[in-house]
Amino acid sequence: MTDIPNLVGRLRALNTDHHHRMTALHNSRKGMPAGNAIGDLNQDSRIHLSSAMRGCAARFGLGKFGGQLLELGASYGGEKAFLVNTFQAEYVGVEVVTHVAEAAKDMGVLHMAMEEAPEEWDERFDWIYSRHVMEHVPDVDVALATLKRVLSPVGIIGAVTPNDPDNEPAHICQLRLEQWMAKYRQHGLIPVFAAHQKHPGLTEAHVVCVHREALEDLLLTDLPVKELDEITAILKG
Repeated sequence: MTDIPNLVGRLRALNTDHHHRMTALHNSRKGMPAGNAIGDLNQDSRIHLSSAMRGCAARFGLGKFGGQLLELGASYGGEKAFLVNTFQAEYVGVEVVTHVAEAAKDMGVLHMAMEEAPEEWDERFDWIYSRHVMEHVPDVDVALATLKRVLSPVGIIGAVTPNDPDNEPAHICQLRLEQWMAKYRQHGLIPVFAAHQKHPGLTEAHVVCVHREALEDLLLTDLPVKELDEITAILKG
């Protein structure tokens, strides 16, 4: 059995250190072109991921606008307004860094790791959104099993990670796009969208997944044969 308390403790320590270093880096760039580039990257990245999630919802008749949304790695809750507006959803964020979560609690951010998700969250969330978080997780299999557990049967997960290995100590799960897709499949989460997004000095891997069972249920409907064949191909990978 996975030692969840030890795992969570390791995660908090790693990412508290990472947060302090990234904050110092950001502050050192304020007013400089590089600082503006960081903002532009975040804006492009969030629009790209959320658009892919909405597109998959429309394509497969999944997701639920006006439902519940979980942001994994919410930091200070800076994405909340964008996510609430985009998905018309009730927002919950989780953040492992203690002082960050404390500062953001009024934004609906809870101080916890995904692995600590309570049983009452089972099948609760229609949308799960995560940008530049999964690479920080010490045991990605435990995290993905938890995400599958709390995702609604017709819910949608969207995640962004760096596509290229780097020397960042807190990036302890460095997988490329194809490896992430395979990892999601291992946990019954089927990629229905996957793409690279290139920025100066960084290539991101964007993946959107749904429950395997949700796609299998679609095969029992009266969709056109062409669409059924496409879903079958997606399930086979």
